[in-house]
Formats: sequence, structure tokens, C-alpha cells
Amino acid sequence: MMDKKELNVMQLDTVAGGNWLSEIGDFFEDAGDVIVNEVEDAAQSWADLFNSL
Repeated sequence: MMDKKELNVMQLDTVAGGNWLSEIGDFFEDAGDVIVNEVEDAAQSWADLFNSL
């Protein structure tokens, strides 16, 4: 069973429109996905360049 403090935090998150920590986590996850995609594209470009030589 949750203690009173945890329950109060959950209630505040619900009233405020969601869990702000989750939103921050989603932001960094999305940013990480963009960075990974860019690195993969750059690596593929370099591989294509070396394969064409």
C-alpha cells in the first residue's frame, strides 16, 4: 500500500494534467532518437563514400 506522501504526489500530478517527470523523460527520449538517427545517417554516408572509392 502506498504511503500518504506518495498518494498526495499522485493526486497532484493528476490535477496538474499529468506526470511532469514522465514528460521530461519523453523529451529526452525523443531527443536521443533524433541524435541516433543523425549518427546512423552520417555513418551510412561515410560507408557509402568509402565503398565508392
